[in-house]
Amino acid sequence: MPKMRILFLSQDTYFPVGRLAQVISYPEPLLEKDLNFIKQLLLDVGLSAGSIDRNLLNDNLKILSGGEK
Repeated sequence: MPKMRILFLSQDTYFPVGRLAQVISYPEPLLEKDLNFIKQLLLDVGLSAGSIDRNLLNDNLKILSGGEK
């Protein structure tokens, strides 16, 4: 029987499409209900959802849509 591996990710982990919230929802745009769902997912896996706020996500979406500057 294979051993289970536990994956730990920093909330600031860089992904090619953005931060963790964007990876979960990519390529669909984030909506308010999506933000609540993502926060619950983060809590379920032991990550704090406190740093995932609407302004942070909007800033990351601007980067995704226009490319990094």
